[in-house]
Amino acid sequence: MNFIFHYDYINLEYLDLQNQNLSNKGIKALYNMSLSKLKYLNLSGGCVSDDGLKYLNPLWNLDELILLKMNKLSDNFFLSLEKNNFIRSIKIVKCDKAKLLFGRIKRNFINFEFPNLISVKIIDNTMNIHFSLKNLFLSESICSKLKELDISNSGMNDNGMLRLAKNISALKEIKLINLEGNKLTDYCMKYFEQIEKQNIKIIFNKQNLFPRTRKKRYSVLLGGSSTSGKSCYSYAYTYGSYNSSLLTTKGMDFYVIKKPKYGKIIFNLYDTNRWNGVFDYTIINYMFNSSGVILLFDLSDRYDFLKNLPHCLRMITDYFELEEFPVLIIGNKADKERDVKKEEIEEFLKKEKFIGYYEVSSKTLLNVRESIDFMIDYIYEKEKVFPIDETMDKKHSKK
Repeated sequence: MNFIFHYDYINLEYLDLQNQNLSNKGIKALYNMSLSKLKYLNLSGGCVSDDGLKYLNPLWNLDELILLKMNKLSDNFFLSLEKNNFIRSIKIVKCDKAKLLFGRIKRNFINFEFPNLISVKIIDNTMNIHFSLKNLFLSESICSKLKELDISNSGMNDNGMLRLAKNISALKEIKLINLEGNKLTDYCMKYFEQIEKQNIKIIFNKQNLFPRTRKKRYSVLLGGSSTSGKSCYSYAYTYGSYNSSLLTTKGMDFYVIKKPKYGKIIFNLYDTNRWNGVFDYTIINYMFNSSGVILLFDLSDRYDFLKNLPHCLRMITDYFELEEFPVLIIGNKADKERDVKKEEIEEFLKKEKFIGYYEVSSKTLLNVRESIDFMIDYIYEKEKVFPIDETMDKKHSKK
């Protein structure tokens, strides 16, 4: 693109260069002209790379920056803006880089004395939208000034709506929330009502809410460190005996639970590893396909209780609100000499809304069956209020 600048452009407040293939040299030309009065800049569809963004530094009065379809920008392009003082004045940022999460926005705005961000769009996927919302609500200096929140087509689900409704008071100046394009069930009506009572407009056609139905298969995930005894626990439940020769789980093991009282409904018990290792999105994927987590720790290992258990819990609460996603806490290896006081456990249990706590022993089978049956019964009763999905019924009957 051959973009010719004129001295009158110095007084411009609005500049739309969408689909003009603006390059780094073009941005440098903007830099040389010092468009100090510019308030709106749209570079969408241009050829600007991360390095080119540094030339935006003199745009002190910029209110709105649009960076859509910028194929030469990396997912970390916001880091290029971090050192630029002009970002203090920006009120609206629009971009479509999949990995621009609120974690990055937080790092760039949280330390500014007067953050002015008033409109935010989260472009995310099903796995990350809930984590992005959590980061937003933790960033008081950002969310307290937001007037518009666009989370359309972001993979928002019922759990995300619960998180939004639960923390809506943090968005002190919010006037509009865009939820278009998300698959939500009629179970969310109570969350809509709770939000709208705050005089907040929601963009979403409620006629598109689909009925929440009971599935034919449910999964329960076993969580905890590699030393918490998950494998022995699940083996003891399935076979009614203790196996001391089990190796550390590699990947994932699962057990099928069928009982007459559940009718045709089947429960899968998943045993996964890497909970206290390097963060693994595989765990999160399993979690999103599960209906709850049984979280174990070793009663005889104080470190496991003080360090590993809180870490594993954060992996859950980063993405789920426990009012909707049940978590059962298990103190395992009760046959050994305990190194964790009961008072400490009671204090830990007060921190979140867990559905219960059991002390078990895979070796003596103490409370093994009772604890897992309790979790399964809880999920069964929780979902029983919804009608059975007949399409799922037909799908499983064909197999």
